[in-house]
Amino acid sequence: MQRRHQWAINKKWIRCSPGILPAISIAIQTFTKPGDKIIIQTPVYHPFTSVVKTISVN
Repeated sequence: MQRRHQWAINKKWIRCSPGILPAISIAIQTFTKPGDKIIIQTPVYHPFTSVVKTISVN
């Protein structure tokens, strides 16, 4: 990232995730609060939409 995009990544920012769907779920739960809106730009891989809708309902 530094060489190609001049963006220095702090190692403390890097986290592991068991997959992209759990990562999306964690990001939504971390960075939104009840009542916030989430934009889904279609077409999109169906499970991405499902994750957003499932978390938004809970």
